[in-house]
Amino acid sequence: MNNFEFRKRLSKITEETLLEQHEELVSNLANEHPHSIILKLGKPDGKKSNYNCFIFAFNLTDSPVYEEIASTPPYNVFANSEFCDFLLKKRILEEKTWDDKNEGDIIMYFDEGVPKHAGKIYAHRIISKWGTGHLWEHDIYEVPISYGNEYRIFSTLSEALAITAFIEYAKSKGKTFAT
Repeated sequence: MNNFEFRKRLSKITEETLLEQHEELVSNLANEHPHSIILKLGKPDGKKSNYNCFIFAFNLTDSPVYEEIASTPPYNVFANSEFCDFLLKKRILEEKTWDDKNEGDIIMYFDEGVPKHAGKIYAHRIISKWGTGHLWEHDIYEVPISYGNEYRIFSTLSEALAITAFIEYAKSKGKTFAT
């Protein structure tokens, strides 16, 4: 099985099977295609399990400000692909090379120029959240094919900078805030 077929299988697992099956199916996939994917954190019960890859990569998982904005009607502002485009257009993300990366820097995956997925870099490996499911540790191209074939590296964002940018993004989408 080549890398394309392997990544297609990862997409099928994460998009077409029950979340409870992901760990076993990814593990069993190693029988056909050796890989180094490791489950870092299964989907925990409770409120904090509903974050996505962008929320994780931009250090917003524990932010009450992010949670308040995202959960306030109209429910149209989230850390998603559109938010990534906003960060890129505003030059909030500082791009760097793989050789210049640091622990905790952001890797963002693109499909035809559109941000599809993000994770954090640790010890030459990636930790990323696949959908609202599990947190996985993997190599650069051990991700579902639906996340794209291009990647770019960016300096990590502090929670404070990410929140400031998210508030600006929310305002650009018509959200209003009491000051």
